[in-house]
Amino acid sequence: MSTQPSFIPYTESKSAEDRIAYVKANPGKYMPKAQYDIIKELKESNKSIHDKLDLVMNEILAKK
Repeated sequence: MSTQPSFIPYTESKSAEDRIAYVKANPGKYMPKAQYDIIKELKESNKSIHDKLDLVMNEILAKK
């Protein structure tokens, strides 16, 4: 069989301090939560706008 130990999640294998230090050392990989929330909100609003446009376009095409 395998000599590899069973899977241990990253959050259990590293302390909170180690995880925080890693994120701070790699700012290009991780964005601040506030920035993430803004981008997520923009994507969701963009999706709803596209859904509304699709409905309008379908109604226009159906009238032809």
